[in-house]
Amino acid sequence: GGESGVRLAIDRATEELQRRLRASDSEVIIANDRIKSLEKTQRELANELMSATRLIDEVGNPADLKRQLTALEDRHVDALEMMGETSEENEELKERTAALKSMVDALTEKVAALEAARAEASS
Repeated sequence: GGESGVRLAIDRATEELQRRLRASDSEVIIANDRIKSLEKTQRELANELMSATRLIDEVGNPADLKRQLTALEDRHVDALEMMGETSEENEELKERTAALKSMVDALTEKVAALEAARAEASS
C-alpha cells in the first residue's frame, strides 16, 4: 500500500508540473506573440519617424513654418492697412486738386473779365 501511495503522489506531482509547464509554454507563446507585435509597432513607428523627418527636411520644421506664416500674415495686414491709408490720402488729394482746379478756373475767369474790362475801358 505505501509504495502505491508514493507512486500516486509522484504521478499527481508529475501531472501538476506538466500542467504548469503547459501553462508556462502558453504564456511564453503569448509573450512571444506580444514581442513580435511590439517589434512590428516599433518598425512602423520608426518608418513614420523617418517619413516625418524627410518631410521636415523637404518643407521645413512645422514650428518654423508656423512662425513664417504668422509673420507673412502680419505683413499682409500691415500692407492692407497701408493701402487703406493710401486710398484715403488719394481721396483727400483728389478733393484738394478739384478744389484748387475750381479756384484756378474762378481766378482765370476773373482775370479774363478784368482784362476784358480794361480793354473796353481803353478803347
